[in-house]
Parts: sequence; C-alpha cells; structure tokens
Amino acid sequence: MPNLILSIDPSQFYDSEITRFYSFKDCNVYVREGLKLLKAKAVVRNEDSILYLLVDSNDNHLSILRLVKILINRTQYFQIKKSYSPVPNRGFGYLLYKLVLDNQEGKIISDSVNTLPGSYNVWMKLLKNNAYNIQLLNLQSGKKTNISEPIDDLKIWGVEPDYLEGIDQTSWGAVIFEDEFIPEDEDDYYEEEYYVNYLSENDKYERNMVSDFVVRALKMGNNKIKDRKNNVLLVN
Repeated sequence: MPNLILSIDPSQFYDSEITRFYSFKDCNVYVREGLKLLKAKAVVRNEDSILYLLVDSNDNHLSILRLVKILINRTQYFQIKKSYSPVPNRGFGYLLYKLVLDNQEGKIISDSVNTLPGSYNVWMKLLKNNAYNIQLLNLQSGKKTNISEPIDDLKIWGVEPDYLEGIDQTSWGAVIFEDEFIPEDEDDYYEEEYYVNYLSENDKYERNMVSDFVVRALKMGNNKIKDRKNNVLLVN
C-alpha cells in the first residue's frame, strides 16, 4: 500500500557508468536469449544495498533495481528501494522484478512510494500473476493482509498528505472527463475514462496519471484515497 508519485530522480542510485563504480557479476541465470542479469553489492545513500542490473548482449543497460535489507518487528526483509528502466515501455522493468523475485533469497517488499506510470504498472502485473502470493504489510505493526480479487487498486495505493490538501482546495465540480483523450505509449492497465482535465477558478492542475488516480478515487467516495506510506506490498 505505498503512496504514488509521478516520477523519481534516478541519479540517486543510477548512473550510465555504474558498472565502473561497482563490481557487477553475472548471476548465471537464464533470462532469455541476448539478455543477462548482473548483481553487485553497493553502498547507496549510506545504505548497504544490492543492485540488480539487466543488460543486453552489448551490455546496454535495460533496467536496474536496488534492494536494502530492513527489519520489521524482528523479521528481515529485502526492500526494493527504487527501480528505473533506461529503456522505457519495453517491459524490462517487469522482467527484472520477476528475475529478482525468483532468484533473491529472503522475503521481498516494495518501496513505500511507487511511480505512476512505472512501478505501479509493474506491481499491478505481478498482482495479476498467479505465480506470486502478494500481501499488504504494515511497516509499523508488521500485520499482513491478503489482497482480495477483483483487485481494487484504490485500496492498495495512496498519496502524500500535502497532495490531498491541494486536492481539497480544488473545485471538483468542474472536473471534465474526456473519453476521447488517449495518450501514446501508456500501459493497458489504465482505462481511458480516467484521463481528465482539471479546471477551477483558482487552480489548473497539470494533467498526469497520479492526479487522474486521485480524481477517480474522489469520484467513488472521499474515503477511497488515503496516505498509505506505512504500508508496502510483500511477496511471499
């Protein structure tokens, strides 16, 4: 149940020359023809980390993911703290997540923030993949909760409190749905009726998928959107 954000700054943990800084080794696992999974231990932002890097036969970087070991109620987890795909919209992020889930020992949890689009789309695909048992985990209490089907993403993801404060000041009666607006290269998991334009006398919010997510929640009831920073997704 992480919060949604529009984007991250990958420079915090990724550089195109990253293989010069850390000793990446081939994991020697089958990916698919022409692709390799690399792994390195690193210290990123003063945290002992494990970096997984997906590359092609020419060593071009396709996607990267960082894991950090954490304790929650005396139980050890590996938390995904940011992921990034230098080659977007090709499914490499989803492929890397699956490789890490299948090959990293220990329990893996999501970050407390997910990008939309980006890691939100990856987790939605994983939730629909019957190969993985994914639950909600409260970081404070350690309580685990099953995710029922059909999946209600509004019960899983939320937004930061300051975002909600800004939304409260918007005249939502002026929201206009534009079914004909279909952006290019967006993931199939996002339905076209959720793309909206925000208009009010005092504010005009930039159109983006996170804002659209919030509007959908508000249209379905104010209790649908919350701050969920203390909750993450757990893969058992």
